[in-house]
Formats: sequence, C-alpha cells, structure tokens
Amino acid sequence: GNKITELDLSKNTALKTVYCYTNKLTKLTIGANSAINYIWCSDNPSLKNLDVSLCPNLTMLKFDMAAAKVKCINGDVPLDAVHFPDAAFRNYLYDKNGLNGLVRAVSIPSIKTIEVNGKSISSLKGIEYFTALERLYCHNNKITELDLSKNTDLKTLNCSSNPLEYLNIDTCSELIALECRSTKLK
Repeated sequence: GNKITELDLSKNTALKTVYCYTNKLTKLTIGANSAINYIWCSDNPSLKNLDVSLCPNLTMLKFDMAAAKVKCINGDVPLDAVHFPDAAFRNYLYDKNGLNGLVRAVSIPSIKTIEVNGKSISSLKGIEYFTALERLYCHNNKITELDLSKNTDLKTLNCSSNPLEYLNIDTCSELIALECRSTKLK
C-alpha cells in the first residue's frame, strides 16, 4: 500500500474497476459512475463512509465490513456491521453465498436457503432482507432472539440448540416444518 488519504474518482466515468486497498484512505469519492462494476477498498481502517448509490452496475464491493458505513443503490444492502452486526453471520454471507460485499436487490429473490448451523452466531439481524427465504437452518448457535416477521415465504425453520428466548414467526403463514427444541422458549 501507500499513503493516499483521499481519492476522487467522480470524473472518471469510464472507470470499471477500482483497486485501492491497503492505503490510508479517509475519503473515497466514486460519484455517478455507471460503468464501475468492481471496487476493492479494504484495509483502509480510516475509511468510515462509502457512497456507491450512483453505481448501478456494481457487482463486487470489498471493504472493511466492520468499520465502514456504505450507502448503496435503493434495495441493495451492504454486508457491513450496521446491517449484519454478527461477524460470523456476515462472514458466512460474504464467503458462502458469493454476495461480494453487497446483497443486491436483484439477487434477493433467488436466495431461498440459508444454512448457518454451528457457526457461533449470536444474532441473525439482517435476515429480514432475505424476503424470499424459504428454508432457514440455524441450529447449534448462540442466538437469543429471532425475528422472522419479514420472511413471509419461510417454509422450514430449524433453530434448535440455541439459547433462544424470543421467536417471531407470526407472519410466516407458509411455515410447514418447525424445529425449536433445546431452547429457552416458554
């Protein structure tokens, strides 16, 4: 890396790929860049805000998920600590589902199953973005609360072997299989 602290790419409208990782960036300005499809800006611990809301063709975003706050295109959700506070859940989504730093609005309908058994997850906050989710397997974790009120297509849920004290499945009218043994539900 080097010691670049600010980078303004807003006038580089033909730019498709940005590699600016491992620097000292405090500000990265992308602007209205419809050509850009890949941004790798991780390892910039002082980069706290990133606006990619005017980049409709962005398919890959690598950034410091725990540090930066990202503003995306309407419907897209960044895989960051604000939207997915549990690091283990965030890493599962990042690594296993190939979501590349973003949960794209166009990909949400295709994500039907999430299987995070035994991943030491304590929170599934962020699960509400997966509105087409049909199967959730999250047994053997550390989850105490699980609100699935936005996951109205859910058909199968296994949340057993969690210290679960709260479960909201009130709007899950499609649910046909529920396993929630070895919890603290009353």
